[in-house]
Amino acid sequence: MQAQIKTVTTSDQQSLCVKTWGDEKKTPLVLVHGYPDNQEVWEPIIEQLVDDYYVVTYDVRGAGLSSIPKRIKDWGQGTEVGSNDERGLTMGE
Repeated sequence: MQAQIKTVTTSDQQSLCVKTWGDEKKTPLVLVHGYPDNQEVWEPIIEQLVDDYYVVTYDVRGAGLSSIPKRIKDWGQGTEVGSNDERGLTMGE
């Protein structure tokens, strides 16, 4: 299955590279990678998840295709990817 690739701008003007797979009507599952990886670390298991979830991965600030903050304060989290829908799951590695 091919990912949909998007760029999302945070409230503090950082760019995050986001990939999504599957049906947006399913429960979203956001997969967040650790340091020093990027979102590609999740690709081997996406096929196992996409039948049950709307899978979302993204490169955190300074990783992969996301922007590298120039100021120390920009490394903190601004308002990131999301919506007003509180339904969903998050998994980290």
